[in-house]
Amino acid sequence: MKHSNHPNLVVFEKVLIYAEQIFRNKFRANQWLEKENGALYNKAPFDLMETEKGCNEVLEVLGRIEDGIYY
Repeated sequence: MKHSNHPNLVVFEKVLIYAEQIFRNKFRANQWLEKENGALYNKAPFDLMETEKGCNEVLEVLGRIEDGIYY
């Protein structure tokens, strides 16, 4: 995905920063973002991040992880 072509780069960047905060480092965050996830229709978070709606869905799952609701 080309980040510069993203419809809402601010939301995309917010997801990346939040994932790094949740997983405490960039490597672990990227691993999670690249792996298929049952809470995201069995798609990798990066796949959904092509749209603002998808970014928001990924943020929601990250929030659940932060709250200990979803692993």
